[in-house]
Amino acid sequence: MEGYREIERFNEKSVKISIVENVTNKIRNIIKLYPNHAILEIEVRWLQKFAKSTTVRVPKVIRSEDRELLLEYISGRTRLQELIDGAMFKVNMMAGALARYLKAFYVESKGYVFDEMNLHGYVMRGGLLSGMDFVTARPGSEDELAAETIASVLVDTRISDVRKQLFIREFLRIFGG
Repeated sequence: MEGYREIERFNEKSVKISIVENVTNKIRNIIKLYPNHAILEIEVRWLQKFAKSTTVRVPKVIRSEDRELLLEYISGRTRLQELIDGAMFKVNMMAGALARYLKAFYVESKGYVFDEMNLHGYVMRGGLLSGMDFVTARPGSEDELAAETIASVLVDTRISDVRKQLFIREFLRIFGG
């Protein structure tokens, strides 16, 4: 989008994500570029659905056009960054926060799960967890949601085995399983 300076870019499988800064007012935002408008519409529907939720927090949609979505920027480290190199004592807190968030998402979405769970799509700010990646949401069971979350932790080679074990144990304790 014109009028923005790119700060950082992340290339996901199907969506290009950039942290950008408005050149006029210096406010940061997120721009997501989708392969087609249909996928963008799926994400926008989820973000609008949870816009007023008190338990499933999401960034505000500022505008969408064609294949581009402009979102509120939520500053903070992602759950993945924290799990890789954050303070060890925070691992349980992160796992618990994510478990509560995903449990609320499952209930409020009336039974949806993610085909692809990415911990980089969750940011903690002011003690509140926010999610921003809903493209792969589909109907499923709570067990599938827990399994996909655990699998995403297990396959990430950047996370130490000790952190994986702590995270998964606490996640299952809170989420159930």
